[in-house]
Amino acid sequence: MAGRPHLLLVGGGHANVALLRAAARWVRRGVRVTLLTPDRFLWYSGMAPEFVGGRYREEETRIDLLRLCLRGGVAVVPGRAARVDVTAREVVTAGGERLPYNLAVFDIGGLPADEEAAGNAVRVRPFPGLRRLVNWLDTAPGGRLTVVGGGAAGVELLLNITARGGRRPGFTFTLLEPGPRLLAAFAPGLGRHAGARLRARGVDVRLHTCVARALPGRVELEDGTSLPGDLTLWATGTRGQPLFRASGLPVGEGDFLRVTRTLQVPGYPRLSGAGDAVQVEGTHLDRSGVNAVKQGLHLRGSVDRLLRGLDQDRPPETVRLRRFRPYPASPYLLSTGEPEGWLALGPFLWGRGRVWLGLKHRVDRLWVGRYRGGAVCLAPRVPWPRD
Repeated sequence: MAGRPHLLLVGGGHANVALLRAAARWVRRGVRVTLLTPDRFLWYSGMAPEFVGGRYREEETRIDLLRLCLRGGVAVVPGRAARVDVTAREVVTAGGERLPYNLAVFDIGGLPADEEAAGNAVRVRPFPGLRRLVNWLDTAPGGRLTVVGGGAAGVELLLNITARGGRRPGFTFTLLEPGPRLLAAFAPGLGRHAGARLRARGVDVRLHTCVARALPGRVELEDGTSLPGDLTLWATGTRGQPLFRASGLPVGEGDFLRVTRTLQVPGYPRLSGAGDAVQVEGTHLDRSGVNAVKQGLHLRGSVDRLLRGLDQDRPPETVRLRRFRPYPASPYLLSTGEPEGWLALGPFLWGRGRVWLGLKHRVDRLWVGRYRGGAVCLAPRVPWPRD
């Protein structure tokens, strides 16, 4: 093709970080690579509960995207995408800047499904919001914490919180779940075990309890009653980003960007997506770091083929790509705040023991270390919005 092809990575999530690590070889071939991101750091979601629990320092759980880009020759544009102009092949930022692309990959995460209802609650994502929770646990003489959502995020966080803060007098904990059991995506036995473990630590576990909204000092329930509390942690599901619908791109239920099994946007082969922002056609994948990481490794090969096709003046629609093959059952390794971990494989199999916690720690540290060069980031401080 005439001129240098431009690969635009929108968002520095768990999938796109694999493309950033591979970018150096594309840059050496004459490709321009740009990352558009509002954040300098990627916080690894798998380590978030143990960060809150006090096992990890914050710097141990994050990847310096700026340092990774500098290492690979990738240009960085601080900011968020607001719209995609598919006719002009440009991504328009919230600040009005227009970034051209030949290929673009979106990995921008999702939004809380009940954003308005969450009110002033601490959101599980984005990760920096958890600093507020940690500061409260560290400095408050006591208090009442309400966790909304009994899925993997809410349960694992609360297990680590009670192991850390529950041993100090003055703290009480309540877990609210609208469904009939905890960890509904996993084996029923694991949900029962989690409930028993939480209740043994003094947690008030309430099932069949729907939250209307979180307000300062209380949580209002849909039955008209309310629960007093000092801090609320919102750990419910996610919805898609509004920019996809606003750009006229195909979206599914919940405004998630639709992608095919090649992770390309239907009708727009120059656009791909991964992570919590997308819905892969023909699948029912959980939106988790586990699946986003696997999608990133798949996209690394696909982007390489597409770039080689552009070098040969072959448009993306003529390049044959492999289909993404998700895990038959997404493997989850959960920490408990104690020397025991849990393995969950789909809705049928689960196990517990020290071996699973050891495996989790090894997997987490290896993944983060791969993108940090195995060391805590010591790069010079560079000014960044909201630093």
